[in-house]
Amino acid sequence: MSFKNIIAYEKCDILKHKNDVEKRGYDKHKTLGEMIDIAIFNKSKILIKAGTNAKWYLKGTNYEYDFLLDEISENIGKSRKGVICYLIVY
Repeated sequence: MSFKNIIAYEKCDILKHKNDVEKRGYDKHKTLGEMIDIAIFNKSKILIKAGTNAKWYLKGTNYEYDFLLDEISENIGKSRKGVICYLIVY
């Protein structure tokens, strides 16, 4: 499976405590590229970096894009600096 686009939203976290893969998150030292590969393998639509010195989380596997975009719209700018939400479009 490949993706069409990845869109980054700064200071945004959605679906808190609803991690689809690895409930406790992934090591903070993983690169964005490594996490994109893991997200694609698991068909996750949301990739969260919880801060500049924080873990990665995969979410959104079973949600429609319209719902995820609404959640992003409601939460953008509400998280601390360094938190990034990546929306992966397949």
